[in-house]
Amino acid sequence: MLCGTDAGGVANLAALVAPLRARGRQVVALSSAAQAAAFECADARLTDVIPGDADAVIDRFAPAAVICGTTRYASPDRSLIAAARSRAIRVTVVIDERYGYRQRFTDDLGEVETWPDAITVLDAASVGEAVSEGVPLGVLHVTGSPALARTVEQARAFASDPPARPPWPPEGPPIVVFVSETLAADYGTAPDAPGPMGSFVGYTEVTVLAALREALDRLNIACTLVEKLHPSAPDPEEAGREPALRVRDVPLWPLMWHAHAVVGMRSIALLDARLMGVPALSYQPGLLGPERCTAVRLGLASTTRSADEAAEWVRTMLIPTVPVHRPPSEAFEFAPPDAADRVIRVALAEPT
Repeated sequence: MLCGTDAGGVANLAALVAPLRARGRQVVALSSAAQAAAFECADARLTDVIPGDADAVIDRFAPAAVICGTTRYASPDRSLIAAARSRAIRVTVVIDERYGYRQRFTDDLGEVETWPDAITVLDAASVGEAVSEGVPLGVLHVTGSPALARTVEQARAFASDPPARPPWPPEGPPIVVFVSETLAADYGTAPDAPGPMGSFVGYTEVTVLAALREALDRLNIACTLVEKLHPSAPDPEEAGREPALRVRDVPLWPLMWHAHAVVGMRSIALLDARLMGVPALSYQPGLLGPERCTAVRLGLASTTRSADEAAEWVRTMLIPTVPVHRPPSEAFEFAPPDAADRVIRVALAEPT
């Protein structure tokens, strides 16, 4: 049984379906209605409405093993851990980022009811970070990310067979993709207005996009700024001039491929961009607290807190008349080709 209800977890779990079935395993994928489409191309039985009773779900399907993603809030991904473990069913959780390890398992009181049997992480450095947050060392396994491994594979395929240009944005100036997030809903909009995930981080997706748009206009940089909305973000309501062309359902990989540059805050999509050879910038004006952008921490994305520096960086990326793809030449521990098989071996308690 696979259970993923947030974008990061779903991306990793969807990559497990084919190798699981290649082993002769029947796969049941549980997901939210918003994320279920990620599994539609997979050969798996899909349940897109998850009952609230995790015990009933486990009893209904009686899985041999459970593999879950992680989420920002309390979710079926979390509740299935205790339900499965109480029935002696092995549970593995795939962590898709390099921050907030313990927080992914806590309840409303900040306590962890039950740890899974295994937690897979991106790299060896993640192990030390997770342990420092209170995650038990014995459950941690370095496997790399199945989702990022798929990005590398897709980038190589695009190099020989480029994807068709998405219908949006329309033909015109070069494309700069802004990868939006849900920071306002998660962390609030001011120091005195924190969110359910923690204290204000110094900016929101709204303030960053507006500042970037203003800087591009001020420096007279001609480009089509495309805001790729987070899958779980509500439709924004803004009066007046829109700061960017907004898209939600346009596939991210082809959109990135046809872009000259990708700008974001701390989204894992910045790492996807760099693995595809597209320049990526983390723009976090007024950042409060630690650096949480994985691409920056790995040294694979540029970073600035200045709107003018961000605009100047964009200008430099627009100098070529067509997008230039320069994928990193080295192999990475966080995206090995066999990441999916590594996760599966952990989940099925096979020898490594």
